[in-house]
Amino acid sequence: VDRFYRALYAKLGSTDFQTASTPTLFLNLLYRAMKADKSSKRVAAFAKRLLQHALQAGPNHAAAAVYLLSNMVTEQPVITKLLGPIDVDEEEEEE
Repeated sequence: VDRFYRALYAKLGSTDFQTASTPTLFLNLLYRAMKADKSSKRVAAFAKRLLQHALQAGPNHAAAAVYLLSNMVTEQPVITKLLGPIDVDEEEEEE
């Protein structure tokens, strides 16, 4: 199981994903893997990597990544914590 997730994580970080002919299939696989994963740390790592990819990819890939994560919020609560609002008062106190 860990080997599968390791390979999936590596593929998400590679540039091959950006030029793949069928990114829809990969995103579907990623969605199903994240949905079934019991490790909240691994799901958070996938979400962060997907957001990194969205920043570097074209608009269609970025929209697909954000859409995937918006659907994943209901399945994995850790993503809600990851993408939650930042408390502005705490940032001002640190300065």
